[in-house]
Amino acid sequence: MTTKELLTVQYRFRIIGRGLFLIPENSIVPKDDFERFNETVLVIRPDRTQQKYNARFDTQQFSMGDDGKWTVVLLIEDTAPDEIPEGSQVYGNAETFARLNG
Repeated sequence: MTTKELLTVQYRFRIIGRGLFLIPENSIVPKDDFERFNETVLVIRPDRTQQKYNARFDTQQFSMGDDGKWTVVLLIEDTAPDEIPEGSQVYGNAETFARLNG
């Protein structure tokens, strides 16, 4: 499988019952026909350790410097925030990259 960098984590926080939210450094504006999906991703932490996770790609509206715009986020269940520190890079397959980047 060819992997491509999907995003760098700028913020992350956990909501009980939903999972660990990973918010990208640069907003990924969802296309009009965006539908949430699940994908296995590879996370490379700033210390260069890495681990695969099952992630759900979804959209959320946040006001973290983006004036409340909708952005694509990743949700990872049953994962503590310290497992995926800010600055971690998330990699996925070429199809996922295309879905996020047109």
